[in-house]
Amino acid sequence: MNRQNPPDGIEWTRVRNPDGSVRPGYTWNPVAGCFHGCAWEMPDLVMAECYAKGVAEGLANAAYPEGFDHHYWHPDRLDEPLSLKQPAGIFCDSMSDLFGHWVPEDQVRQVLDVMRRTPRHVYLSLTKHAPGLLKYAGDLPDNLWAGVSLPPTHMWGRRTSEGQQYRLLGRALAVLARLEGRIRWLSLEPLCFDTAPLLAQAFAQHGPMLEWLVVGAASAGRRKYQPERAWVESLHAFAHEHDIPVFHKGNLLWPRRRADFPTWQASGQKRVTIYTTRVDKWCARECAAQGIVYLDVTRKSGDQYTPEALRAVGGSGGHFAPTDGLPHHPV
Repeated sequence: MNRQNPPDGIEWTRVRNPDGSVRPGYTWNPVAGCFHGCAWEMPDLVMAECYAKGVAEGLANAAYPEGFDHHYWHPDRLDEPLSLKQPAGIFCDSMSDLFGHWVPEDQVRQVLDVMRRTPRHVYLSLTKHAPGLLKYAGDLPDNLWAGVSLPPTHMWGRRTSEGQQYRLLGRALAVLARLEGRIRWLSLEPLCFDTAPLLAQAFAQHGPMLEWLVVGAASAGRRKYQPERAWVESLHAFAHEHDIPVFHKGNLLWPRRRADFPTWQASGQKRVTIYTTRVDKWCARECAAQGIVYLDVTRKSGDQYTPEALRAVGGSGGHFAPTDGLPHHPV
């Protein structure tokens, strides 16, 4: 496992807990190698290759004797998360695609079993083969945040048209819509086209299926290629409309950087955030009865009330009082 120390590394592996504290971040790759062959064509026609491929063919080339486009299985790495006593954020396929079509089912299930055995950790996965998630839909651990990546401009050794990118994204979002009861997220690094209209269409067709958006620029060596400002603005507007937290990667140049994480409960309680101007007794009682986590955003500390704490409040009467400008999820 590789620790992702600030300010470098993969920033979003350092997951922020509901109480505001931050977990250490790690990458973990019992499965390695990838067959997707992703690349992104920049406006000046420079090709930005997959960062994992660059690592595999550079600093880590000794670990990839057959090249990056080869499947590697490392069962000796399976127990590594068990040795981490402090709850961590763990990106489980930074050098692979755990749900890629070439990964044997037995290997995937062994990885998922380790996740279940370590509920103290939050695991994050990213796939460009979203249908692969459905094969394990009933077996995905509660502490896995299932993510999909924005389709690249080149994949499988050939260019992908705009229409193909749109269809691939639409298919991925439809898959996430079927994975209810967990954190589902979309990585838009790099943000290479205006995704907001497609996200709005998917939400209208399937209902909400995203709890988190991670957005970044494209990198080709030391060069950074920023997405069009209008694309980022429309994505922000969509996220605001649907109450989706947004995380900006460090390579995205933006006046006000966002580093937001979704509201979550590792215990498997309902993940619902209710924004109110005060903790009223009726709301507290209803939340406690339904096992809903209540976040009072009027408190500077962002205190989170568990159902047990809410039962202590008790009482009756009162009403919801949504905070101006914030979305409101009724019970």
